[in-house]
Amino acid sequence: AYTAEICRAEFVVGIGGGSAMDAAKATAWLAANRIENVAGLFAGTLRRPPLPLVLIGTTAGTGSEVSAVSVLTLDSDLPGAGRAGSKKSITHPHCYARYAFADPRYTATMPRGTTVSTALDALCHAAEGFLSPTCGDVPAAFAEKALPMVSGGLRWLAAHEGLPDAALRETLLYGSLWAGLV
Repeated sequence: AYTAEICRAEFVVGIGGGSAMDAAKATAWLAANRIENVAGLFAGTLRRPPLPLVLIGTTAGTGSEVSAVSVLTLDSDLPGAGRAGSKKSITHPHCYARYAFADPRYTATMPRGTTVSTALDALCHAAEGFLSPTCGDVPAAFAEKALPMVSGGLRWLAAHEGLPDAALRETLLYGSLWAGLV
């Protein structure tokens, strides 16, 4: 709430991995509503829509650039929302970005460990959605697109010591975006 309290802007830009982009989604909502009680944020009951949101992903993991979900870690107990350290999700059409920049060149400086971790995250997102009993035909198609892209990248990473080239970074990024749509 402190970020939103000092935010007096016309739009919000989130740059980074999934956590940074998810925080930008929440900030855009809280700034537009100027509230202290974030329980309304988690309930999706805020009066005003969020500020326009631009997301620029620098990892290939969560697909947050293209999703309607914001996952936040609570830093203190929030009545009606959860305990400190727990993760709480906001799922709402207002969580979609107005503009999303997804360019594999933005992932070029990711170290190997981050590349592996974010690829595993994308694989989990795609598999979890695909295996869900509520998975419909469209999300299943997205998962079927994401799974071979991400798993192929992970196989390459397991077999090689170095960093992926530009083509494999592109495959991993687009695989993570498909997984985010799942």
